[in-house]
Amino acid sequence: MKIKDLLHLIEKFILSTSKIINNNFDNLEINLQNATPSTLVFYNLSSGEEAFELFKKRIKDSSYGAIIVNRGHSVLRNFNNIIEVDNDNFLVVQKIISDILFPIPEKLKIIGVTGTNGKTTTVSLANQIVCKAGRKSIAIGTLGTDTSNNKIQNTHATTTPSYIDLRKIFFKGGKNLEFAFIEVSSHALEQNRLYDLRIDLAAWTNFTQDHLDYHKNMDTYFKSKMKIFEMGKGDDFKLFVSSNEVDLIDKIPHKLKSVVKVVENISISSKHPLFLQADYNKINLTLAYELSVKLLIDISAVDLTTLIPPTGRFQVFDYNKSKIIIDYAHSPDGLKQVLRTIKNVFPGFLIRVIFGCGGDRDTSKRKLMGEIADQYSDFAIITSDNPRTEDPDLIISEIKQGIKSSNYSINPDRRDAIKEGIESLKDNTVLLIAGKGHETYQEIGNEKTYFSDIDEVKKYLRK
Repeated sequence: MKIKDLLHLIEKFILSTSKIINNNFDNLEINLQNATPSTLVFYNLSSGEEAFELFKKRIKDSSYGAIIVNRGHSVLRNFNNIIEVDNDNFLVVQKIISDILFPIPEKLKIIGVTGTNGKTTTVSLANQIVCKAGRKSIAIGTLGTDTSNNKIQNTHATTTPSYIDLRKIFFKGGKNLEFAFIEVSSHALEQNRLYDLRIDLAAWTNFTQDHLDYHKNMDTYFKSKMKIFEMGKGDDFKLFVSSNEVDLIDKIPHKLKSVVKVVENISISSKHPLFLQADYNKINLTLAYELSVKLLIDISAVDLTTLIPPTGRFQVFDYNKSKIIIDYAHSPDGLKQVLRTIKNVFPGFLIRVIFGCGGDRDTSKRKLMGEIADQYSDFAIITSDNPRTEDPDLIISEIKQGIKSSNYSINPDRRDAIKEGIESLKDNTVLLIAGKGHETYQEIGNEKTYFSDIDEVKKYLRK
């Protein structure tokens, strides 16, 4: 697209422009760092001088083709090809241009999965079922974009990608793409990242404490989650909830009950993989199964015992006569559920857990997670998660407030804590390493460095 055609296309939304230099572009981005001379960047400029100065620095360091910004300021006088639109029309303009560059496949149905925990597993299982049934499908979420059987094609910075990234993912899926299972986070719903994209079917896995650093309290968190009903497409829209989630079902307003479909858990046998023995994964599988059936897909030939877990979700390693389990559980309910599952799946085994809590996030859950580790494990090693700009020792001290017994140790160095945990394993013991799962980084201060719980475990297993 030529920039003069762009200006004509969105002229009624333009407030002002800088000097315009002829240019062509064939790609859209929301990150200036990823721009090339053929990229049109949509830059959401926050208010305040600090944000403005950062914007100017990023422009100088970028090789962008053009920028559409929701605030102009004096930057328009200093750089070329900057177009200012009103903030209310920022997404409108994104849609107009995306419709030209990245049209949505005609067959596509969008299935949204929200919930505090279980989103990743549910979309992964649903995607696997549909792909095994011979249909073209993708899963989009925390792990990236999954075509089938955990074959990740690309990753993105957030659980639910931006509107532009979603449009690009759909387009790259090809004209025959039929289904997209998307993790829909509360942040994405609150920030309207799906914009005009409508959800054909939805599932709500559960609702427990998390993200209160952003939502401030459980009421506003719930209201953000409730926005998924507003994203429903047409009169046939249904939202699936497990019958186990009694409190969640009760919280949904009566006027929406006709949209909610409560489902009973499907049966799991010893033939199913170990991760599906977990009660919460029985719920996730049930939702995935029911969504697939509702989409009128013939899944009669799909062998559910061949399903595999997403990376870092109840991922089990054998170690002598013991087990090591890596799981992403990073909320109070998530940690409780996985520890209870271990107790049920491995009766008679001792349970040791390694965990921490993220810095610059909800501080109220730290003591709760300490209490849960104390109640449901035989020994806890408290370590660092992603401390970010907080003092790791302070985070650990807040976790420790919930531990009343003496059955714990403290090791702020996560790598060394994992080494300690593995080397201290005795027969018939399960070591749970919780909190980071699939993540391949640790964020300390303002710096991210490579770190993987999975790699650390594999390293010790090779010895």
